[in-house]
Amino acid sequence: MTFYSLVGLWNGFFLVVYSLTGVSQIMALCSRSTEEIVGIFTSIAFIVDSMKYVNKQFATHWCGDVADCKSPDRSVALAVFIVTFGTLFIAVQIYNFKWSPFLSSGKRKLVAEYALPFSVLVMSLIGPTS
Repeated sequence: MTFYSLVGLWNGFFLVVYSLTGVSQIMALCSRSTEEIVGIFTSIAFIVDSMKYVNKQFATHWCGDVADCKSPDRSVALAVFIVTFGTLFIAVQIYNFKWSPFLSSGKRKLVAEYALPFSVLVMSLIGPTS
């Protein structure tokens, strides 16, 4: 836990230094494709980490042979699956609201921009109850 705290403080230090020195202006020199590539790599990193976690939970809690399981509680693996893919489903459905005929174009884009944080919030509230 101490290591994670130090990593967070170190990153916070760099963020403060970057904001005070105006390093973010370098992004003006980058093309849009460079920004998209960085975004794609970040998304892939998060997706891979979440799939590793889901796989670990299924390997631990969902086994064919109960004697091989470390803790044979299938409800844990099922809850992780529901929360993970429920978040994805809600985010995609809210994002697709961008092309619906409801609201004005600007409001639809605003709703679509906050699809992922909203879905994470909703599933964070639902997750502990399952």
